[in-house]
Amino acid sequence: MENQNPKIFIPGHKRMVGLPIWRLLEEKGNSKLIGRSSRELDLRKQCAVTRFFEQEKPEIVIDSAAKVGAIWANQEYPYTLLMENLQIQNNLIEASHHFGCENLYF
Repeated sequence: MENQNPKIFIPGHKRMVGLPIWRLLEEKGNSKLIGRSSRELDLRKQCAVTRFFEQEKPEIVIDSAAKVGAIWANQEYPYTLLMENLQIQNNLIEASHHFGCENLYF
């Protein structure tokens, strides 16, 4: 039988995309939502992400995390923003795969 209340990690859960997802899942009765601020978990650091997955063991990851900086930052620091976003996504994909999280939504 499928778990009706899975442990779900939502990176970016306090931002424009992640917050409505979080609220919707709460309304649907999911009580195992996991969120961490960027101060609590730096998704750019592979070791930190690995440690987090090892401890929390999420069953589902709904990735809504990204480094953003509006038009100015995109014009001034396009390489930095791109690289940091790739680090975030790659770390989440790697940890999800390594720890057997079968459902990763991006």
